[in-house]
Amino acid sequence: MNNTKKLQVDIPENVEACLTLSKFGYRCLIISGPKGRLTRSFNSSITILISEGCIHLECANNIKYLKSLLGLYRTLLLNMIEGVVQGYEQRLNLVGIGYKATKESNILRLKLGYSHDLLYHIPAGVDICISSSTLLIISGIDKELVSKVATDIRSFKKPDAYKGKGVRFYREELTLKEGKRN
Repeated sequence: MNNTKKLQVDIPENVEACLTLSKFGYRCLIISGPKGRLTRSFNSSITILISEGCIHLECANNIKYLKSLLGLYRTLLLNMIEGVVQGYEQRLNLVGIGYKATKESNILRLKLGYSHDLLYHIPAGVDICISSSTLLIISGIDKELVSKVATDIRSFKKPDAYKGKGVRFYREELTLKEGKRN
């Protein structure tokens, strides 16, 4: 392989990485740092080597599918390391009259203009902070989980194309349509 430098992930000083086997026989890489611990299982055709301060990824065969997995796994490793060091954050704005959110233990209660309140159970590993009644800050160490929670909440009321009311990502730009004219 010519591009071995691209298939190497450096490990910061305050992060630890170890390779284990799961109870189902899959190889799992555990990354732990100051913010927490993340685990991910990997394809058995990909070789993972942990040496002094870096993780090397190699594939046994020269198959296009396995080469594409190398790039995917490298990106997933970088996301795991960044998550346990800094964490991830998504912000959502509730735009509309009477739209607001409240949090009761692990349940998010949303008022989005429907005749009833919408309840969302917050999964473990994600924290939702309500800075004002219309701004939600979703944070956690797993990038996939934080993004999934943000898109799930946004799917309750996507922004309207005419007035722009709904749940928006922070600083999301909308192009509003013109209404009918008489």
